[in-house]
Order: sequence, then structure tokens, then C-alpha cells
Amino acid sequence: MLKTKKVKVIRWMFSFLALAGLAVAIFQINQASARDAVGYFTQPNIENVSLDKQVTQLTVNDITVRLLGSHQNGENYQVDVCYTLPDNRDWLLAYRGNEVILSVQDKTFFPVEEGTIEWISDTDGSKIERCEYLLFPVIIDEQITNVKLSLQQISVSPPEALDCLAIQKELDEIKSEIKIRCNLGDGSSGVDILSKPENLTYLAAKDIVYNVIIDAHTGPWEFDISINSP
Repeated sequence: MLKTKKVKVIRWMFSFLALAGLAVAIFQINQASARDAVGYFTQPNIENVSLDKQVTQLTVNDITVRLLGSHQNGENYQVDVCYTLPDNRDWLLAYRGNEVILSVQDKTFFPVEEGTIEWISDTDGSKIERCEYLLFPVIIDEQITNVKLSLQQISVSPPEALDCLAIQKELDEIKSEIKIRCNLGDGSSGVDILSKPENLTYLAAKDIVYNVIIDAHTGPWEFDISINSP
């Protein structure tokens, strides 16, 4: 059983709007740097993507991810996946940019572009699955066999106004033993961490609270990738 430190109150205040903006800015900077490095991006040719060919699929925490295929797309390596949607919000694989990892032998690459290929709907027209392409700034030799795709989570953007009672309720439901207080004003929302388990670091507590706010559905979903010719 984790013990909560009750004497020492740890105060943590940050703007989630600023954090979201910073994450987007960093992701955009990564995209710009990658564009400078590789020279260009190309929109994938949907005719070359077979949505009927299911290569591999994994279900973790009620979210199913399907690996459709992969190929070299110019100076980028493209991986196509589909994943089930928990609800009708805008779910993303790479909101902050580090939730998706392509491992090629002993090197790690993060996506520089993420885009929708197709939405899959049920009989009443509700979207139940999103199919995306992910571009990684790497040229993979056909003889390389040690390639793995790792998807850490799917999540939504943080809301502009935080519902502190709902956040605390979910923290209690997952038995985090984290207590928070929300601060609203000046067009931004902040959170104070009032207490946490003694053996939980400050950064770990912050990540738990943030994942609750963005409603992160965690994996991982990991796939070994067979290299295909373009």
C-alpha cells in the first residue's frame, strides 16, 4: 500500500493551455527540422494502401490497433495503422510527438507527420475507427529486419477549462493517492498537487494528472514490421 505524505505539501502550478501550446510548438519545430533535413513530404497515395489487408492487430485496454502496412515514401518511412475510437472526440496517436516510436536496429525515430487516411463508420454513420499514416524521417534498407513500431497511447487535447472535481474523482478511482486543487483565471487553468505517495516522484505525479486530463488510453501496442518495397 502506498503511503501519502500529509505533512509536506507539494505545490505544482502550471498552465495546461501553455503546456498544450508548448507541445504543439515542439511538434511543429520537429516537423520543420525534419522538412529541412529531408527536403519534402509527400501525401501518401491512398490507392497504394489496402484497408482490407489486415497485417497484424493488437487489443490493449479495449483499444484495438491494426497495422495495415508500411513502405518507403520518398525520404520518409510510412507506416499505416487503424485504431478504434473510444468516443466521438478527436483522438490522436501523437499529440505530444513522443507517444509513437519507430525503432530501427539501435536507433529511435519519432513521427514528423501524422494524417488521416480514412474514417471507418458503423451502420448508423458513427465513426468507430480512424486510419492514419505516420511518417518517420528515415530511409530503411530492404535488408534491415529489426524494425518495430511502438504506440504508447491515444489521447485528446486538454480542455480549455478544467473540471477539477471530475479530475479528482478519476484520480481517486484509479487509486493514485494524489490530491489536487485547480486554479482558474486569466484565460488559463492550473493545477496544484497538494499531496502524493512518498515513493512517487514529482514528475511521475504530474504525468498521472496530465494523463487523466487528456484521457490517455495507454498501451503499449507494439508491432514487428516487415520491410516492403515502395
